[in-house]
Amino acid sequence: MMHSRSFLIFASLVCTFILGCNKSNKSSDTQQDVSGDFVDTMLVINDSVDGEKVGQDCALLSQKLDDIASLLDEVKSPSMLMRAKADYATRLADATAAIGQLSVAEQTLMKDKVAQLKEQYAETCKAYEVEPDGIIANLENLITNIQKIHTRADFENFCSGRYGVLNNLDKIHLSTHDNSASVAQIKRLARQLNQLYEGKKAELGIDP
Repeated sequence: MMHSRSFLIFASLVCTFILGCNKSNKSSDTQQDVSGDFVDTMLVINDSVDGEKVGQDCALLSQKLDDIASLLDEVKSPSMLMRAKADYATRLADATAAIGQLSVAEQTLMKDKVAQLKEQYAETCKAYEVEPDGIIANLENLITNIQKIHTRADFENFCSGRYGVLNNLDKIHLSTHDNSASVAQIKRLARQLNQLYEGKKAELGIDP
């Protein structure tokens, strides 16, 4: 009976060990699979542009241009255009800085893509730019009105509904045509209004 009992205990231990090994192996396999999936996901790069296979540098450049295109796609108003314009030129210059290091074929692909992006930019500007006369009239009106403010209540009423303009005076010229002769005047009026705005806050003890 003792031998039989010892055998049963031994057999039970062996089964437990085997099951433990199998479980460990499955766990290890699962971890390897997850790790493999993670690495694959991290390393996935679109290695083609317009159906043409390209190198990693070209693929990354193409992605940067796509990101700028997405930025322009999101523009739905003059204020959104103003903010997009503020980033457009810098991001485009950054994306295309190393285009000369690509192969001839890749350069051709990227130059075509840049041309399409510039066309999209022009179309977006045409759709949402406003005439400079309207911006100038609005700024002059705000300058006149802010000089009449003497109390916090007046200041709050003045700012109500105008924070979008007051917080973007350094960019407001971007909401009109880039080549407009009135851009310089808009910048000057915007600086004047900003000085008055900051001055009123200081005068009334309003935190910056």
